[in-house]
Amino acid sequence: MLGQLGLLHEQGRRLWLSKEGQRAKGLNSEKARRELAQALLTGGYLHSQVRRVIEACTIDEAGNAQARVSTLRHAAPQVLGLLRAWPGAVGASIVVIPSTLYTDLDTPWSLIPLPTPDEGAKKAIGSRGEAYSYHLLRQGSTPSAIRWVALDDDALGYDIEDRTLGLTRIEVKASHQDEVRFFLTENEHRVAHADPSTYVVHFWGHINLRKQPDAEYLALRKLGYPVVFQNLAAHLDDERLVAVPTRYRVTESTPAPVSTS
Repeated sequence: MLGQLGLLHEQGRRLWLSKEGQRAKGLNSEKARRELAQALLTGGYLHSQVRRVIEACTIDEAGNAQARVSTLRHAAPQVLGLLRAWPGAVGASIVVIPSTLYTDLDTPWSLIPLPTPDEGAKKAIGSRGEAYSYHLLRQGSTPSAIRWVALDDDALGYDIEDRTLGLTRIEVKASHQDEVRFFLTENEHRVAHADPSTYVVHFWGHINLRKQPDAEYLALRKLGYPVVFQNLAAHLDDERLVAVPTRYRVTESTPAPVSTS
């Protein structure tokens, strides 16, 4: 983990502090603890808990975020522990996250899970796309109306809910290519047609896992991403988007009952 944070270099069995690690070592213990806590909070290590924190918070006029200790103790216990590195942040019943820290938390790069060795590029690209759409939608007038529901239930047939005006269901697709090309599961196709006017697809192209998410997000926005398809079913019905079956479900046929007469 220290290596992923840029504090440690490793070569074989040899370990040594990086330049940033040497700098952190020279800090007083309170400041070093706070910097380490911030690196963990904004580096994707606790992405799921960070998402729960920002969805639980209300923002005051100064930009500070507040949530109940009891809520975070249940939803984000490790994040709650790290927030104690900021003096006065965790009170008896209320947590107050300073505006500068909250701004860093409410970003795509805090919400993208770190890729695991057995995780393919496709899943990592998809995670980026979802984080980018979630962040974009939260820039609207009512951030509390945005919920990244697929992280808690992946059987819904979409990724994000926007309850700003009624219910809008957003399915996010992402690719390293610029061509609009994505796959729908059988469940996504069914849900998209069940209530077509509320089902939207966000498509992000040109995603490059070698790029830092903060810079990439801004660059993709300048390129016009995401491409948004309101009412996906209508796009499929009038062939603005063309869906081609790519596989068949095959099962063994039920044998005819044996006659006993």
